[in-house]
Amino acid sequence: MVLARAVAAGQVVQPGQTVVTIADAGSPFVLRVPVPDRQATRIAQGAPAQVEVADQTLPGRVILIGGASAAGAGTVDVEIEIAGAPGLRSGQVGRAQITAAPPATADGFSRIPAEAIQEAENGRAFVLRLDGDVARRTSVSFGGFDGDDALVAGLAPDARVITAGGGFVGDGDKVQVIDPTALVAKARTAAPKVDPAESAAP
Repeated sequence: MVLARAVAAGQVVQPGQTVVTIADAGSPFVLRVPVPDRQATRIAQGAPAQVEVADQTLPGRVILIGGASAAGAGTVDVEIEIAGAPGLRSGQVGRAQITAAPPATADGFSRIPAEAIQEAENGRAFVLRLDGDVARRTSVSFGGFDGDDALVAGLAPDARVITAGGGFVGDGDKVQVIDPTALVAKARTAAPKVDPAESAAP
C-alpha cells in the first residue's frame, strides 16, 4: 500500500532519497491516543479497547504506553493495535475507549491531594512531608490517582504533606505553613479605604 510519493515519474533521484512510503497491508493498524497522565497509570499493556473510526467500532488492545508525559500537555501517548477492516486508511482519525484497571483500594493505602505527588514511577513516588518546620523528601508506595486524590502507603496517619510550592522546596528546607484564606482576609483588612471624592480626577 503506497502512503506517499516523494518524486514524480521521470525525476532523477539520489542514492538514499525517499521515493515512496509504503505500508504492509497485512499488518494491523495502530491508533495513537493522548491519555491524561493521571489516567495512564491505570492502563496496562494488553488492556482491551474499543476503537471508533470510519463509522465502525472495532476491538483493539494496548500495545505500547509512553514512558514520559508530553511537555506542557500532561498526556501520555498510548498505542492501540486494531485489526484491519474494509475502508480503513492510514492517517484516519478515530477515538478509543480503553478498559483501565480500577483505582487501587487495597488496605494500607491512604489518600492525599494529587498535587503532593512528585516523580511517580513503577509503583513508587516521592512527597515532601512536614517534619515540624522542615520539609523531608519521603518515598512512598504509589497506588495511582483517583480523581483529585493520590493513593499512597508509607505515611503516618497524622503526616502532613506539601501540596503547593513543592517545586521551590528541597529536602531539609525550612518552611512556614500559611493559610491562604487568612492571607486574603489580612490583605482585605490592610487595604486603605478610598473616598470616592478623593479618587476622582480633577
